[in-house]
Amino acid sequence: MQTESMVSTTNSEVESQWEISAIEAWLNELPGVEFSREREDLSDNLWSINGLSGDWQCQVSYSSRRLGTVRIYLCEIVQSAEAIPNVEMMRTVCESEGAEFLAQRGVQSWWGAGQLFLITSLRPQLLRPVVDRLGKLMSEIARQANINDGLK
Repeated sequence: MQTESMVSTTNSEVESQWEISAIEAWLNELPGVEFSREREDLSDNLWSINGLSGDWQCQVSYSSRRLGTVRIYLCEIVQSAEAIPNVEMMRTVCESEGAEFLAQRGVQSWWGAGQLFLITSLRPQLLRPVVDRLGKLMSEIARQANINDGLK
């Protein structure tokens, strides 16, 4: 006999698998780009996209903890956590443009700007304008943080 929580878990897993398939179908439709799956499991998935932004690393992430959404973001991987720009300044710049700031300090430290989208809204023509806008935000953050040319 299945309990309500067992049915709910199974439904969530099926929905996650469908959403991951939808994201990969969208990535396959993108003209002139290559992508690779960096992390893969039912709860967290990460794809790197090449061919869009020369200055920043473009990534797409999906988490089953955020069903129905995908995050598109640009990031800069840095040598140390100290190389991450001022978080408050970064937050202010991103929020002024309706984007979210992202940063991770640890073994692999990085900072970036991103935006969440509904999976059902993904179209091939969506990615380029989003990456261009996020690239401008990243450049503005780098300018305000006085990051030298070695870090973009």
